[in-house]
Amino acid sequence: DLFELTQRVIRTLGVSRLLLGRCLLTIDAIDVAGEVGCSGSIHFAGLHGIDHREAREARRVSRCLEDLPQLRKAAEEGAIDWASLREIVRKATPETEERWLQLAQNLNYRKIARIVSRTRDGEMPIEDQGPEVDPVETLIQCRLDMIRTRIMHEVMRKLSEDHGRPVSFTEHLEILWAQ
Repeated sequence: DLFELTQRVIRTLGVSRLLLGRCLLTIDAIDVAGEVGCSGSIHFAGLHGIDHREAREARRVSRCLEDLPQLRKAAEEGAIDWASLREIVRKATPETEERWLQLAQNLNYRKIARIVSRTRDGEMPIEDQGPEVDPVETLIQCRLDMIRTRIMHEVMRKLSEDHGRPVSFTEHLEILWAQ
């Protein structure tokens, strides 16, 4: 029962964000924020405790969904989670929304975000079959001969002396790149 209740609440949160976005769009469209002393809908939302980024995101997603009826319906019914929806609308078009909806119903947010990042605007999304890679990390590999390896170790030793502590290889690269 608790699990079911939690799922319903999560779906309700997404629907509430969608409704918030629609309200903010309407406030801007009919230009009534000034009547209550606000510069716009985001200012109004902020005065009522909504984080500005969250308000902008809700408004952006709602604006995008105006042209995506299948995704809009799924969002209204709570059939697609908010995290996936906000990513999908970045790339979805009326021609591709059905495929995006299929992916959203079968994949978690992380996989959706990965597909979104690899899909060009308007392009049909393809379910990624590649190895799972953390999207915030990049693997860099390089081959060094013995002389360059010695130089690298010597530079790391010198950086460690300069910093008064051991400097990791990653930190070593960060310092060099920053310079």
